[in-house]
Amino acid sequence: MTNEKELLLRQLEEQRFLPVTKVTEALYKKYALLVDFSDPDDISRLLFYEGEYYYRSGNITKALRSLSRCIQAPKSSDLKRLEAKAHNLTGLIYYYLGQEALAKSNFLDYLKMAQDHHFTSDVSIAYTNLGLLHASLEDYETALDYETKSLENQKEQDDFHYNATLISLTHQGIYQSMLGNFTEGASLCSKARQYCIEGQSLIYEVPFLSLQLMTAFYQKDWETYQKTTERILDLVSLEGSFLALSRYFFDICDFFIDNERKQEARALLDRMQSDIVSLPLVFLRYNIRKHEVYYADKFCSDLEYMENAQKLIDLIPSYEKEQYLAKSYSLDYVERVHHARNLSKKYSEESKRDPMTGLLNKYTLWFLIDEYINTRPQNTVCAALLIDIDHLKQINDTIGHLAGDRIITETAAVIREVFSENTFSGRIGGDEFLVFVQSADDHAAMFLQAELLRQQIFNRLSVSNPAAAATASIGIAFTSDTVKNCDMLFAAANSALAEAKSESVNRVAAAKQ
Repeated sequence: MTNEKELLLRQLEEQRFLPVTKVTEALYKKYALLVDFSDPDDISRLLFYEGEYYYRSGNITKALRSLSRCIQAPKSSDLKRLEAKAHNLTGLIYYYLGQEALAKSNFLDYLKMAQDHHFTSDVSIAYTNLGLLHASLEDYETALDYETKSLENQKEQDDFHYNATLISLTHQGIYQSMLGNFTEGASLCSKARQYCIEGQSLIYEVPFLSLQLMTAFYQKDWETYQKTTERILDLVSLEGSFLALSRYFFDICDFFIDNERKQEARALLDRMQSDIVSLPLVFLRYNIRKHEVYYADKFCSDLEYMENAQKLIDLIPSYEKEQYLAKSYSLDYVERVHHARNLSKKYSEESKRDPMTGLLNKYTLWFLIDEYINTRPQNTVCAALLIDIDHLKQINDTIGHLAGDRIITETAAVIREVFSENTFSGRIGGDEFLVFVQSADDHAAMFLQAELLRQQIFNRLSVSNPAAAATASIGIAFTSDTVKNCDMLFAAANSALAEAKSESVNRVAAAKQ
């Protein structure tokens, strides 16, 4: 990895806990220009940071797409932590959307990966997020159990994590207060305060302020209560911070309304309304509208209540559409991840290459092709060449598998020589290879290059294995308005290969467009 890439990755990591700004977007776009799109590890990193940026800026559909692709990507073992974090972010998205089952599934995947690979701090985060999920369903006892596990996990760590301890103590204090155990909540607030540090991230400060607000209110410490309220209102207005903290702000709003703090509730609602305008998320507007109805029911006239209720009703179709799209995407997401896991049992994720030839294995090749087709520049035509060694089984049966293995490795060597740039090449079966060409606007030139490949294979194999006289047949297909993805492109190339072998062998045929 280049020094420039390493520097950008450090900067992206630092941005993860800061409010989203134009700097955040500029950094990942700059990183994208340096990515090697033939390296799944590079793509995995880009997809993770893209997904996180989209999530934090409110583009849920793009976030889910990038994160699911990051999870599916074949990657080196040192990137398993990135995959685990992608599960966590996916869980958070479904948590915000109110799709608890999918959220929990991803949080549990995150927890298992963290435990399996001994990512101790991630284990604590997974327990905390599972606790938050149950707390959102008002199951505070289970939420407390998860936070207890988080704290116990932190004690087992060799290094001490201020913020992990702070968040666990804070959440325990909030859950105890929600259960009416205000004395215990106040005690936990005092313990958590010891771990507060100046300039800490908002993801730690806002939860603590929420607990401190409740504690000050029940202790009638009005000076602390006032200062805490003012600080919370300031943070709501901080650009780029609302989505990740919205769960706390909504809970604080509920607290104000429950305890008839009309002025504070109105100020918080107004500021949240202002923040939500910039985010393209209906579920946030829906939640705000529900709180406006609750506020109007508590403090306003019947007419104002009815007006707010009608606005909530008017929003239901858009809200249901957003939920439907997210659920529809989630079905595709689950299927893709399940498919990727099944493939990974057959094609090692630890090695992205076929051990005999050094070319990409099928799983890695499929991922790279699918990713490129989905993200290619508009109107770019791609091509796939499906290469089959003629009569390899007969050669293996007559002169032996060692000769057959030499034919396979020699064929791979020729493919590397003829297609060295802007291509992905892999072995996808015993005697089959696939070459994907990223830009192939000139169909005639592509056909000629395929003919060159066929001739070179014949020449090489005739010299190295004269007794075998091996040849290869090739099918070519191009992307088009009707051939839009990896599976369709492969099917078209396979059809062309069948045509090439139908009359004789050692031929090239192109799929009919």
